[in-house]
Amino acid sequence: MNFSACKGLRETYRIDACFSLVEVTDPAAMTLASACAPAPGHAISISGSGLSDVFNNLVARTLHLTH
Repeated sequence: MNFSACKGLRETYRIDACFSLVEVTDPAAMTLASACAPAPGHAISISGSGLSDVFNNLVARTLHLTH
């Protein structure tokens, strides 16, 4: 993984990436995702059944709708 690309996303384009590793059992994959994530907790490992909960929580935290 090119960590300079991760840094470029954060610093140049102000993109904070979140990684949800679904059904991943390789610890090296989690290490790579965590190293590229902008902050602790932005890389998680989940089961496939927990994916909808992750997206619902993400939407609730980041999406603010007004009418």
